[in-house]
Amino acid sequence: MKRVCYILKKVFFLPPAATVLAAVPGFLMVLSVAVFSVDNPVIQYISYVYSAYALIITCNGLPGIIRAVRAGIENSAVMRRLYSTGIGARYRSDVSFREDFFLHRGAVVSLVFAVYKVMSAFWYHSVWFGAIGGYYIVLGGIRFYLIQSAKKDRRMDSEEQKKLWRMKCYRNTGGMLLLLDMTMIGMIVQMIWQNRSYEYPGVVIYLSAAFAFYTLILAIVNAFRYRKKDNRIYSASKVLNLAGALMSILALQTAMLSRFGDAGEEGFRRAMNMATGSAVSLTVVGMSAFMLLCSPKKINKLELTILKQKK
Repeated sequence: MKRVCYILKKVFFLPPAATVLAAVPGFLMVLSVAVFSVDNPVIQYISYVYSAYALIITCNGLPGIIRAVRAGIENSAVMRRLYSTGIGARYRSDVSFREDFFLHRGAVVSLVFAVYKVMSAFWYHSVWFGAIGGYYIVLGGIRFYLIQSAKKDRRMDSEEQKKLWRMKCYRNTGGMLLLLDMTMIGMIVQMIWQNRSYEYPGVVIYLSAAFAFYTLILAIVNAFRYRKKDNRIYSASKVLNLAGALMSILALQTAMLSRFGDAGEEGFRRAMNMATGSAVSLTVVGMSAFMLLCSPKKINKLELTILKQKK
């Protein structure tokens, strides 16, 4: 048995460089079959089996690949020069500064998408674009709320006051996740009953798939990493990122079904969108409920502590 486990580990858990060298040909092969519509069954089966193996070793080796890539970037001449500057050094050493940067970046991206989708909704008289625009408006609004909360947090002197404020922001974000979920439901309903979907031209769909899974994995890791951090504002931002990543996976599914499904498979697409959409919506509701339910007890405890200190 130990011999079998050793062989399986050697086959499916490769070093970062070997993982990339083995996986890339598999992905290129299945892409070639899809793009060029290869009809040879032997080539199709080989590409599917190899791509499945490539996906397995990629999932197993992704943490090592990320660490290797990150180490390579960190040690590059460009990054060393950047980190020698004042802003670069602060970005590297100051966690709060780095998290604020991510919050601002996410808020700006959400705002740009919201403006674009809302303008498209008015231009094309599209309820679908309007639903997407509403989703990005709420997503961006929550991120701007967290930015302002972080600014107020930095102005506070008392550590207990900071903890209380952070926990209240965490609770409020949980409540706002319900509003975000309502915009998600608006999109999901149109995906199911009106067969709405995202569309990606050419090979962009494959790049979008890779990016969606990367953001999902990163969001899950960060959500667990920050769940017990003292600064609950940043914990809330990671939960929000996870909700956005889940929605990206649903959007990717609709694009995949639209791109590779047949015209007669509308019932199957509807069932898949209903199943995944329900799972995404319920997961967001669950995260919101957890944030709302776990906060009051801690808020009351902090308020009592502050009250005792004042006495």
